[in-house]
Amino acid sequence: MKATLETILKKVANPPAPQNWVRLIVADDQLSTAIRIANLALGIPAFNYVIGMKMCHDRVQYKLELDTALKATAGYGAPAGREQNGEFVRAFWEYDKTRQYSEARCLDSYNGFFPISRHVKIPTKPTFTILENKQQIPVVLCGWKTVPLDLSQRRIISTVYESGLFSYGAYRHSPAEIVFFPEFETETGPQRFAEVWRRGDYGTLPASELRDLLEFYSLAQEQAIPIIQEKWAKIQEKAREKERLERDIGRDEPQPISLQDDFFDGR
Repeated sequence: MKATLETILKKVANPPAPQNWVRLIVADDQLSTAIRIANLALGIPAFNYVIGMKMCHDRVQYKLELDTALKATAGYGAPAGREQNGEFVRAFWEYDKTRQYSEARCLDSYNGFFPISRHVKIPTKPTFTILENKQQIPVVLCGWKTVPLDLSQRRIISTVYESGLFSYGAYRHSPAEIVFFPEFETETGPQRFAEVWRRGDYGTLPASELRDLLEFYSLAQEQAIPIIQEKWAKIQEKAREKERLERDIGRDEPQPISLQDDFFDGR
């Protein structure tokens, strides 16, 4: 679908998952936050971990074999991300040998959300939910190669999931998990390992801090709109200029001679 200003502005009102959303926030700098929001709305990521996430989910639900999962990550999604998705999947399979998610029963997951404002919500769906020790445990995976999050950002993510997912129904008293797979250097080369956040590891923001944060972000969202409009106008002008140049080049090229031209008449 061709991007329009309307579809781009809709992305502002539909923030990404908490771990991606928190990276838009520059503490005490509303303009920088607004610029990051604008750039996210206007940009197209080189790749994502959608196929890797699906393979990890299918490992837990259907006992998917690693070879099958790697064939999928090598053949689907943006080429730029196929290697990273494969590494992520390998790391999850390795961790599953000891954690044994795939040995548990896989259940349907809740589709949660965390409200930023009246009309703006962050999605908070787990990658999968397992039944373990008579408890429903939601597990959120993140495929990043690094985890560049400070303590404040970790607390924000924990707060969003606690309020927007872990407090729901059967999850309310469960030991929920958020799992990253950062890469480290080893004697045999780079390798990914599980970094597990268990519910309560980082605590949650006090109500006053959370309120200030949401107000700060809402103002940055509003500030992002004219930035997007200005950048979009420049993008459209460049596209029109490119079309004009292509038309001009086309007019300058020699035209093919028709066999019906008088040139061949001979009179």
